[in-house]
Amino acid sequence: DHVKHMHVWHGQHHHHFTQKAPLKRSTDEGLDVRSRFEAANLPKGTVVAPMAGLVVKLLVEDGMKVEEGQPMLVLEAMKME
Repeated sequence: DHVKHMHVWHGQHHHHFTQKAPLKRSTDEGLDVRSRFEAANLPKGTVVAPMAGLVVKLLVEDGMKVEEGQPMLVLEAMKME
């Protein structure tokens, strides 16, 4: 397992989140299959979103541990939260 990092900037505030994740997944054929985020080979700390949005509320603080599925922020995009 390795740790994925997520950085969120809201105004002048920076928040850093970590998540333990499996190193890689594989198919029945034994070929390595990576998520689009991993396959894109983006610089460390890059946050990728499928569309533009605005963080309207942060629900956690720096250094806070979160559980899987726990909301961390409220994102507004295309008139939806």
